[in-house]
Amino acid sequence: MAPSRRADGTVEVVAVRGVLLGAVREIVLDERAIDLRRGDSVVLYTDGVIEARGSGGLFGEQRLVDVLAAAPSGNPSELVDRIRAAVTTHQDVPQADDLAILAFQLTA
Repeated sequence: MAPSRRADGTVEVVAVRGVLLGAVREIVLDERAIDLRRGDSVVLYTDGVIEARGSGGLFGEQRLVDVLAAAPSGNPSELVDRIRAAVTTHQDVPQADDLAILAFQLTA
């Protein structure tokens, strides 16, 4: 899943899966097209985000969507900080998996 946060604050989920780049020689890529408008943001992340464990189970995709929807703006740096903070708060054990988050925003 690659969620996009629209400029108006709504979150759209793009159903795609991927593999770690460079980890395997031949990969099959999932391709989806979405229309982005000025102010829309897209978030990419590793499985360490949604598979982070806490007393309530895995962090999961719905929590990720909820964090994005609750953010006051689509500022990419702010989105990354909010996701990282939410994952850290959710965990009740030290992070065992990678945690990589990339967000970008269409500005023109």
